[in-house]
Amino acid sequence: MKPDKAFFYSRISTTSRPKEEEEDDDKSNLQYAVEKLRRRLLISYMLLTVLTSCILALALLNVKVTVACSPSEQDQVPLGADPMGYVPVEIGGPVTWKTFYNDSRDPYWMDEDTFDSMEKLKHALRRLKWLHNATNIRANGRYTRYRDWDGNENELPPYTTWTSGNEIYGIRAFHQMHCIIVMTEDYGYRLHDLHSQWTPGHVMHCLNRMRQLLQCMSDATPVSYLKNGRHGHIADGQQVRCRDYEALRHWANAPERGTRYIVTSPEGAEKEIYKEIDPFPGEAPLPEGW
Repeated sequence: MKPDKAFFYSRISTTSRPKEEEEDDDKSNLQYAVEKLRRRLLISYMLLTVLTSCILALALLNVKVTVACSPSEQDQVPLGADPMGYVPVEIGGPVTWKTFYNDSRDPYWMDEDTFDSMEKLKHALRRLKWLHNATNIRANGRYTRYRDWDGNENELPPYTTWTSGNEIYGIRAFHQMHCIIVMTEDYGYRLHDLHSQWTPGHVMHCLNRMRQLLQCMSDATPVSYLKNGRHGHIADGQQVRCRDYEALRHWANAPERGTRYIVTSPEGAEKEIYKEIDPFPGEAPLPEGW
C-alpha cells in the first residue's frame, strides 16, 4: 500500500523566512565581500608603494648621471670653458677686456718685495691660500668624460677627499693657481735656507703645468714697455682679453659643491696635511688686513 501525499508533506518542513530578510542578508554579504576586497587592495597598494620606493632608492644609489657634450658640441665651446659641459659653458664667460693692477686692487697680486722676508712671504701665501680655497668641487653623483692622450673619450673617475671621502673633481684653473702657490712657497723657503715641504718633483710638475697652460692659450697679443722706457715690466699697463676667474671661483664656492680645508701640519713639517671642513661653511670675504 503506497503512502498518501499527506505522509510526505508531513515529513517536510514548510517553514520559510520573509523575502525582506533574505534581501537584507544578501546585501550584508555583498557589503562584507566589498569591504574585504577593499582592505586587500589597500594592503596591496601599500606594499607596492614600499617596493617602488625601495627600487627607486636603490636606483639612486647605483645610477650615475654623466654630463658630456657630443664631439660636435665640444667644437663650439669657447677656449677655456669646459668642453664637456660639466661646468656650464656660461660660467666664467664671456671673454672681456680685463685690467690686472700691479697693486692691492688685484687681490692675487704679490708685491715685488714678497721674498725679502719670511714675514712678507707668509703674509702673501696666507692671502693666496684663502682666496684659492680649494682646487676641487664635489661631484654630488654627477660625472663627466675626458679625452685621453690618443683622443679617445672615457668616463672621468672622481677622486676622494682625505678625510670625509667625498667624491670630487679638480678644476684645471684652480690647480694652476695651486701651482702658483706651490712655486712661490717653495722658492721663498729655499731662498731663506728653510725646509720646503714641496719636493723638487712636485715643483717641476707645477712648472710643466704652467708651461702647458701658456702653450694651450698661445696668447698672440703684442706687448711692450709703456712706462719709463725699459724701467718697468713688459706688458704693464695693458689690458688683457680674459675669462672671469672670480666668477668661476664663485660658482665653485656654492654650498652644494664647495670644499674648504685647513692645514693641520705644524711649521716645518715634511708634508702639508689638510683637514676638510665638512659641511662646507660657504663663501667668506677676505679677512681685513689680509
